[in-house]
Amino acid sequence: MNSITEFLNTLGGSDLESLRIILDTYNSDYEIRKNDIEDVGFNTQTGNVWLLLSNGIVICSCFGQEPSFISYDIKGEELEFDSYEEAVNKDYLV
Repeated sequence: MNSITEFLNTLGGSDLESLRIILDTYNSDYEIRKNDIEDVGFNTQTGNVWLLLSNGIVICSCFGQEPSFISYDIKGEELEFDSYEEAVNKDYLV
């Protein structure tokens, strides 16, 4: 996307709700907020609106649902978690 306006105009109603959810999630927790937002986007195949954080964690929401947190294991496999803490501490869970 060339601009935030173009990006926003590609989103439907539930996608905009998903964007609000992930931004609220980012802004509501100091531990999350300590990380810069590296990128934001929309996956047309999954319907996920997502924020990539500087620590590699992705916050995403699909169709206005509760956020999920994506991290990657040592093999590069995508792991999805219900909380930021689980995603950050994935090494202890895998």
